[in-house]
Amino acid sequence: MLINNAGYGLVGPVEMASEEKIKREFNTNLFGEHTPLLCWKGSGYKFKSIKEIIINGNKIYSGQLIKPGSQLYTAWWYYNGEIQTIDQLDWRIRMIKGEEKFCLINVTAKDEISLNKNLNLIFKNKLLSVKNNFN
Repeated sequence: MLINNAGYGLVGPVEMASEEKIKREFNTNLFGEHTPLLCWKGSGYKFKSIKEIIINGNKIYSGQLIKPGSQLYTAWWYYNGEIQTIDQLDWRIRMIKGEEKFCLINVTAKDEISLNKNLNLIFKNKLLSVKNNFN
């Protein structure tokens, strides 16, 4: 399972931050693209299909990845330890309002059966926790 941080934070008063640090935070949290679509493309994969699915009451994205000689199945969502969403605008607004930082959760498997089995285990057993390491 690949877990990516989908946010960047400044610690301390804004007046004390340099212009470069403020720009970097805005570029990451407001304008940055946090999606496996870009990450997998960099690894040579193309998405064959993307769909919204529901696993144990949790709405997530699911897709099939292909490249010559390889096929993978992947699913992803954003999570902050309390709130789960697939909507980038939702988590960005929440972070601007000061809510906990979100992580991009990306689960990938060799076949759809394995992917669904792992997703069911994750959601049924509440296996994910997020520890705030931004301070």
